[in-house]
Amino acid sequence: MTRGGATETHDGPERKCIVTGASGPKAGLIRFVIGPDGMVVPDVLGRLPGRGIYVSADRAALEKAAAKGCSPAPHGRP
Repeated sequence: MTRGGATETHDGPERKCIVTGASGPKAGLIRFVIGPDGMVVPDVLGRLPGRGIYVSADRAALEKAAAKGCSPAPHGRP
């Protein structure tokens, strides 16, 4: 038991998909980061430096993210 009598029910950190807007556990999302050369690269292990953007791990969301371009500019890089 924790403070206030609440029980812990955390499944781990939650992140929000930039395509669908749905929140979910990190395990169901793929993280992408901006590499040193300005390219968007998948960070499968979640260890690359920098702020990541998350996309749901389903084909439709990945295709929509690719069609949008997932450009670095809106995600903190000029």
